[in-house]
Amino acid sequence: IHFKNDSTGKRIPKNPELLKYGINLLKGIRKVDPYLYSEISELNFNQSNETVIYLRKNSVPIILGRGDLNRKLNYFATIYYHLKQRRKLDSIMAIDVRFNGQVVVKEKS
Repeated sequence: IHFKNDSTGKRIPKNPELLKYGINLLKGIRKVDPYLYSEISELNFNQSNETVIYLRKNSVPIILGRGDLNRKLNYFATIYYHLKQRRKLDSIMAIDVRFNGQVVVKEKS
């Protein structure tokens, strides 16, 4: 989130809606799955305002994109626990859940 100074010098977000969206997203994840929430190190928005979450372990980016976040967070949780159970998280470079009906997992070669 980028900030600017208003006329009084107070620091305010350039896009308050995006900030509110990010906070609500993190609160929602924490409410539904506190463990998964604790595995998140960072929340970012790319130049297209698509959501990208980074995991604490290896800074793996989880690309959520925009819209339909309930489905995407469900995909993210499912694949995260699947990879964790199989001890594959160390070999993952990125997880992309933007697409309906599929999750793209990029592994290290």
